[in-house]
Amino acid sequence: MSDHIELSFPARPEFLSMARHLMGVAAARVDFTLDETEDLRLAVEELCLGLLDESLGPNVAVSVGVDLDTDGLTVRVRLVGSNGSPRQTPGGSGLPPSLSERILDALVDEHGESREDDEPVAWLRKSREHRNSGP
Repeated sequence: MSDHIELSFPARPEFLSMARHLMGVAAARVDFTLDETEDLRLAVEELCLGLLDESLGPNVAVSVGVDLDTDGLTVRVRLVGSNGSPRQTPGGSGLPPSLSERILDALVDEHGESREDDEPVAWLRKSREHRNSGP
């Protein structure tokens, strides 16, 4: 299996539930447990919050891209329409960056920042726990 899902929504906190819902759907596709799914929902919300702040204009959106594979998924979160101004992620959530990083460390296998098309992108990777199928 190799699927890609893309979701964009206005860059405002009241729309974060859309990202959480997307993660629930994506997690079900790769057979995550309920605990893994909730960890992923919280982690994606943390990534999105890191991009948001009150100085963003009305035409800015958050784009969440999810790549599914047989072992888990990778999520990339970026701002669209941000007029090219560099953003530091995570951090806009009001949490100190070190606290945000510790939250992500506890919830996902890997996370970080990269640049795509000269725009900052926050990303994470969560793999399925390997479960025995026998007794």
